[in-house]
Amino acid sequence: RKPDLMDAFCPMIGATYTFADTTKLFGSVARKARFPRLSQLYGGDGNQDLKAEKTINYTLGVSRSFSKYASAEVAGFYHDFSDFISRDTPDPSGLYINHDKIEMVGAEVIGRFYPLRDFALWEDLTLWAGYTYNRARDKSSGAVTSKVRNVPEHKVDMGFHLTVPHIETGLDIVGVYMGETYSILPTFTYPTDPTIKVDDFFTMNARISKTFLKYFEAYLAVNNIFDKNYEVEFGYPAPGRSFYLGLTARY
Repeated sequence: RKPDLMDAFCPMIGATYTFADTTKLFGSVARKARFPRLSQLYGGDGNQDLKAEKTINYTLGVSRSFSKYASAEVAGFYHDFSDFISRDTPDPSGLYINHDKIEMVGAEVIGRFYPLRDFALWEDLTLWAGYTYNRARDKSSGAVTSKVRNVPEHKVDMGFHLTVPHIETGLDIVGVYMGETYSILPTFTYPTDPTIKVDDFFTMNARISKTFLKYFEAYLAVNNIFDKNYEVEFGYPAPGRSFYLGLTARY
């Protein structure tokens, strides 16, 4: 069956107020939509009755530079999903369905540090760390549980960026901590499924890049530097250490 055509109206409004001491207060409201992928519609586990996933996002936060060496930002958010797209079971044969209502409430904190701002050759060294708390709840009619799959309650990002002097080569190292998540939950279709979590994990990635001829960039990236064994979904081990070599062009 050919599904109906989908469209969405996605307005956004936001405002920022800057105080005399450079403190910024900001907020926004946005309506967003995510259309089903072709595989979710027509694949072996597809569902041609899927609707577009819609959400209204509310954000309110404050940011401030404490000196030329440090800045910080704190923001709270509320995401109200309707027709949230997810499988009715984590098994690859599970059918994609729309959930009536998913709510996510949380906060983000990020700090940035520039310890070598007084040294001309190294002034762009940036250290940063961020923490996100996200409380997700399924409030759909007929939901067997209020928990939501694959949404970590706790997430930490950290890293640094440096442009190596004289050779003008960029170096980025990023570490990511993901808290434990629910991978298998009972659903309306399969109410007897067990509740299974995947363990938390920490991985590190690195990227070296070099710009040349003004418009081109060559890079070498290494993901999962320490070859960590972990699972994003129960029963599906994530890739081990992997290397990527690439070239990008910008005009």
